[in-house]
Amino acid sequence: MSIHPRFASAIMEGRKDVEFRRRPIPASVAVVVVYATKPIGKIVGWFRTNGVTVAPPAQLWDSFGSRGAIDKVAYDGYFRGSPRGAAIHIDGVRRLYRPKAIRSLGASMTVPQSFNYLPRSAFDRLAKSSEQRPAGARKIRGSMNPGSTRTRSVPLVRPS
Repeated sequence: MSIHPRFASAIMEGRKDVEFRRRPIPASVAVVVVYATKPIGKIVGWFRTNGVTVAPPAQLWDSFGSRGAIDKVAYDGYFRGSPRGAAIHIDGVRRLYRPKAIRSLGASMTVPQSFNYLPRSAFDRLAKSSEQRPAGARKIRGSMNPGSTRTRSVPLVRPS
């Protein structure tokens, strides 16, 4: 799923546990891989979904606005003209030690406009590569800079 860097960072740092979208993701989606859009332009991690709430934007804001790392003005601008929206509930965040280019998952992988389905084999490669901490990496909260090796410790999540 393509997510603006400030929101991707908030998810990875645990400051955002709801991702707002104009359209819901299918109920069958258990894990969302986070692609931080430009200037980062890389996969920064993933999270497990813990349900999706679909409702009018005003109702979503009243229920989850404080958990979305977005101010009311930006939220209203995003949902302007949308009769309904979705709040994807985030759980089990896994941040990559080093963000990965989307092409590293396979030659046919492209940057998603909103979201794409990732083959299980590609996710398995991503998960495996994230299990090894690079030399010198420390388990602390860090930035989303593409070359950063700083991270926080979170559990590994795999789709069911």
